[in-house]
Amino acid sequence: MQIKTLLLSSVFSLNSFSSIAQAQTDLNIQPQIADTVCAQLFMDINYGGDSLIAWGKDTSNQWIGRYFNDETSSVLVSPGCSITLYQDWNFGGKSLTLYGNTSWIGSEFNDETSSYKCSCN
Repeated sequence: MQIKTLLLSSVFSLNSFSSIAQAQTDLNIQPQIADTVCAQLFMDINYGGDSLIAWGKDTSNQWIGRYFNDETSSVLVSPGCSITLYQDWNFGGKSLTLYGNTSWIGSEFNDETSSYKCSCN
């Protein structure tokens, strides 16, 4: 059942968890699986609002989806990971790479993300 939950979360990726740790607790994910959370994108500044979790140590999403498109304002990045946000689908347009938690991605990139690539050491 845990694998099905992880796969469903990976497919839909949209969660209303307050943090990566809360998502791991609520989904009852075992520690070795939880370690594959690369980053969590939030609709509001200061890690507020709905969120999307980037699962996997080396993951990408060529289109973030209708609901989350052009909505990202803050990002939690797991230790040892980085995420590159792209303005357009299929990794096009301007990009912004984050190496740590970012409570506000700034006026030039706020509500601009349409795709991402995330990787961990």
